[in-house]
Parts: sequence; C-alpha cells; structure tokens
Amino acid sequence: MKHFTFLSILCFLGILFAGCTGIPQATSLQNPGNSGASGQGTVDTMPVASAVDVAVLQKDPIYSTVDVVFNGGN
Repeated sequence: MKHFTFLSILCFLGILFAGCTGIPQATSLQNPGNSGASGQGTVDTMPVASAVDVAVLQKDPIYSTVDVVFNGGN
C-alpha cells in the first residue's frame, strides 16, 4: 500500500509540473506606425496629456534582465 501511495504522489507531481517544462518563445515587436499594410487594424495615438517618460537600459549579460526606469509623466 505504501508503494501505491508513493507512486500516486509521484505521478501527481509529474502531471502538475509537466506544463512548466516548456521554453518560452521570443516575440518580436512590430512598429504599427510605419504603414497600414499589416492588416492589424487602425492605430490610435495617445493624448499628449497621457505621455510618460521611460528609459530602457541595456540587458544585463549575467542575469539576462533589462532594466526599465519610469521617469514620471504629466
């Protein structure tokens, strides 16, 4: 009976963590403002009163992170 319980828990944990083994795919950013030929619909611009200042820094080679600094808005 102990072997059955252990195998049941092991199978449950295997099923639980099976979805976490995939490698995320990189997505590319597209500039929607250069032409309307992409067929993705219309592009609306934000009002000037809603503008914010953001600085994107270089990618850290050790931790593979990109620092983003929010400098405020109106």
